[in-house]
Amino acid sequence: MDKVSSVGQQRFLDLCRHHHLKITPQRIAIYQRLMEAEHHPSAEDVYEAVLPDYPNISFDTVYRT
Repeated sequence: MDKVSSVGQQRFLDLCRHHHLKITPQRIAIYQRLMEAEHHPSAEDVYEAVLPDYPNISFDTVYRT
C-alpha cells in the first residue's frame, strides 16, 4: 500500500470511529475494493470482489456498507 492509500485508509478509519461504526475486516475489505476500482462499482461488483476472501459475507453487508 503506497503512502496516499495509507493516508486515505487512515482517514476512512478515523471517519468510522467518529461515526461510531465498527471497524471490521469486512468493512476494510469493502473500502479497499472501492478504492481500487477504476469505475463506480455496483454493490454486486464489490460483493463479488470480496467474496473469495470473505465467503461468509452477505450481499446485504456489502450493500449497507
